[in-house]
Amino acid sequence: VMNQSLIEQVGTPDEVYDNPASPFVFEFIGESSKIAVTVQNGLVQLDDRPLTIPAPGVADGPAVLYLRPHDIDIVESAPNALAGIVRSFRRHGATRRLEIEVAPRGEIIEADVGAGEPIATGRRVNLVPRKASVFSLK
Repeated sequence: VMNQSLIEQVGTPDEVYDNPASPFVFEFIGESSKIAVTVQNGLVQLDDRPLTIPAPGVADGPAVLYLRPHDIDIVESAPNALAGIVRSFRRHGATRRLEIEVAPRGEIIEADVGAGEPIATGRRVNLVPRKASVFSLK
């Protein structure tokens, strides 16, 4: 993957998609959402609240959490999940693409659910990423 004549990452398509080496690669290779977070002792925190998202090898301090819509589970409850409110949704093939405002800062992330999933605007949801990437801002 090249970025302004510089090599960002070398690998097979699967390696690059599954393990992006930089924020540029993550965003370039597929749909994504991002949230400003903090890393402390190898774990992601959102406004001083720990999440169940590990950040191995990421330096403590400000960071960005990157998520793909198909790698997020919507659950009724989970300890340390991302909390949010469904602001809108639309049909996206065999799924519905939700736009979710993450509490308390109002950042929007997108998540996919099955087309038959009961969803309503204004519904409070909890998000648990199955996979995520975290990059330090340092």
